[in-house]
Amino acid sequence: MFQRWCQAGFPPAEFWYQTPRSTLLAIWGARQRLESDFRNIVTGAWLGGMLGQCPPAQYPPLEKLIGDQGESPTPSPQIMDPKEAAANARVWGLLLSAGNRRKARKGKP
Repeated sequence: MFQRWCQAGFPPAEFWYQTPRSTLLAIWGARQRLESDFRNIVTGAWLGGMLGQCPPAQYPPLEKLIGDQGESPTPSPQIMDPKEAAANARVWGLLLSAGNRRKARKGKP
């Protein structure tokens, strides 16, 4: 695990302060970043090769090639009826208290 942490480019001293879960998440994130970089490089090479085969007057507009930059409008928060929210809170309270009662019973003979 330590070797993969170092291969991902993270500081070796920071490895010992991580939980196993945070270590895996960091390594997976680094892998996704590398895969994304690879896809971008291959896409750029492919586009360069394709554009090299046609005269510049026939180039498509840049906006058509790259599309939007992934900027999507932020979703509006979900509006919940206050009565529904209160009912949900009551149900959660009942579930939590039932779980606590079961734990208390398990400890008693």
